[in-house]
Amino acid sequence: PWNWFRMMSGRFSRSDLADRYLDRKIFHGATFADLARRRPYTLINATDVSRGSQFSFTQGVFDALCSDLDGVGLSRAVTASLAFTGGFAPVTFRNYAKATCGYRHAAWIDEWLADPLGDIRAHDRASAWASYEDDTRPWPHLLDSGISDNIGARAVGVLFTVQGEPWSVADRIESGGVKRLVVILVDARSGGGSKLDRSPKSPGIASAIGVSAGSPMSAVSSDSIAFVQRYLEDLHACETYFILLRFEAEPDPDLRARLKDLPTTLALPPDTVRMLVEEGPRLLAASPDY
Repeated sequence: PWNWFRMMSGRFSRSDLADRYLDRKIFHGATFADLARRRPYTLINATDVSRGSQFSFTQGVFDALCSDLDGVGLSRAVTASLAFTGGFAPVTFRNYAKATCGYRHAAWIDEWLADPLGDIRAHDRASAWASYEDDTRPWPHLLDSGISDNIGARAVGVLFTVQGEPWSVADRIESGGVKRLVVILVDARSGGGSKLDRSPKSPGIASAIGVSAGSPMSAVSSDSIAFVQRYLEDLHACETYFILLRFEAEPDPDLRARLKDLPTTLALPPDTVRMLVEEGPRLLAASPDY
């Protein structure tokens, strides 16, 4: 209750409470500067509310904000990534004026924007990136990453295709700096049978909203997985390994059904957590590429 007065200010929300809780209980003040610099490459994503586009916590994106990713708390990024509509308020970041940091406009942005009817995915990504160069957007607001990419695979595509940037994986691959590229993609979608089909009664508003949010995400997730698979199949500059982990690969039908029936929630019982922890290595060992 002592937080209610703070939330009345308009500048403090449930997301700020979640950020502080995660920072205190899990991350203990850690920032992006504390992450490993080489491998594995850790990428956290959210959704830009105004544009509906993916926002990736990379230094490249924060260059466009004239900001330093190293100083961003991991709890802040994770809160933005999980801030689903209704449960949390958008997480706000500052976009500083470009004259303050010597920002350099990247050539790939113009290249991708020049052909709006070519690679539409690349064009839209460049358009979203260029929007952060606009000083009339000083406060980008971020929500749940699932709105734009439920499993985060599309952000990997940008790392693989953008060249001429310090963070480019594509340049390292082309130069021979990457000998083996291993992509481990975790698809933890729930897939239990819908209870809506068990009754002739029309679904209520809450049920309809839940289905309309979840079903399209599942379809787009499959498309994202296929995109990464196609890219790796066409990449011949290094050895590639694609490891897909999903509950459908669990051979035990009873366990598979229990896993697929798990809810998306902020809290799980200890027994459920242990079941998930044990399942990860089993699925990994079953992958042919692994």
